Amino acid sequence: MLNQYLQKNYPNVIEYRNMTYNDAKKKKITVESNNLQRLQYIAKVVEHTYYNIEPPDEYTKKSDRKHFKEVAVNAVTFCKKKNKIPSIELIVSCWLHDIERFIPHIKCEYLPEHIDEYRKEIIHPMTSAQVALALLNGAPLTVKEKDNIFALISQHDKPIDFRIVVNNVLLSDIIDEELKETLETLMDADSFAFFQAMTSFILFKCKTNTKEWIWKRIVNNLKRLRGHLREDAVKLILNLPNHVMEHIAFDIKQLNVGNNNNDNNNSDFNTTNNNEMFDKYIRVAANNVSITF
Repeated sequence: MLNQYLQKNYPNVIEYRNMTYNDAKKKKITVESNNLQRLQYIAKVVEHTYYNIEPPDEYTKKSDRKHFKEVAVNAVTFCKKKNKIPSIELIVSCWLHDIERFIPHIKCEYLPEHIDEYRKEIIHPMTSAQVALALLNGAPLTVKEKDNIFALISQHDKPIDFRIVVNNVLLSDIIDEELKETLETLMDADSFAFFQAMTSFILFKCKTNTKEWIWKRIVNNLKRLRGHLREDAVKLILNLPNHVMEHIAFDIKQLNVGNNNNDNNNSDFNTTNNNEMFDKYIRVAANNVSITF
């Protein structure tokens, strides 16, 4: 359905997607190729999409054309600190996790404040996951990798302690054990990118939202971070200038969101000591696709 919508309203995006993935096939880039080679072609489609669709507002245009790269770079940086090569699913999920809000008529309108968390934490990520699969149709990815990307994106925007049941099924159950650390890295990278750009977010959102709504978004992003990053995020909040702080319902007691014991270093990623390899992943994550091997 979303593929048909994109074909009808943004035919240039679909045409470019098909051309790019066909070019990959001609150059014998397949699911058997290495991750960096495959990511270069997916990166081209992602960047073309972001720069050839006019988003709902100027703020989204400015923020999201940077945000997808910033989140991916954060994720690779976090993996490098643990000496773990990032998976292809992680990087692609970073690029496309918020794609829903960038596309007019697909983006879900904000709901009343007391129920808006359900739009943010369920509707937005689930729709983004569906759009991601449409943009990845024909990409050199396995069925399992696409399934993992869908699962990661559909779960990325909830606090770690957030639980919701639909039809007697816990939504978090669609993430299997081996993907949980990848999801945590995606959430860390996304949330920390939020805090890095927090001032512009507050100054834009204060025009149409209450101080309480803005503060809740800040606290929810804080909850999504694992413990070792929360202290850095709190410092960024406390260092907000007064003219920004006046637009949020600041409550210092809520900065103590509890400890998270998920800071383990176990991973199914391959380990490496190759800094050159990490540099290549950083450049791909930032959508610099002109990488030589």
